[in-house]
Amino acid sequence: MAVHTIAYRRATPEERFTRFLELHPEVYAEFKRIAEQLLTRGKRHYGAKAIMEVIRFHRAMSGADEKEPFKINNNYTSLVARKLIAEDSRFASFFETRELRSR
Repeated sequence: MAVHTIAYRRATPEERFTRFLELHPEVYAEFKRIAEQLLTRGKRHYGAKAIMEVIRFHRAMSGADEKEPFKINNNYTSLVARKLIAEDSRFASFFETRELRSR
């Protein structure tokens, strides 16, 4: 087993998420862009999962996932939303969040 695989398995979900964003900052940028568009259009609440599915769709339609295949772990969805909330308080009531379960 490769050393990086062992290190990945020992990493916390938050550490894995941070690493994912380091490798794919465009995912967070698109999440933020879509959320801001929805807010600008007057949406008061929206689902973070729905936004992630839009991002997956955009990648599939653009062919980006063929050039650089990767998967967006569903466990990252709430962490992306929480990151945006922490950076921009306008999103505090936009996304519904629950207490994170210990992993």
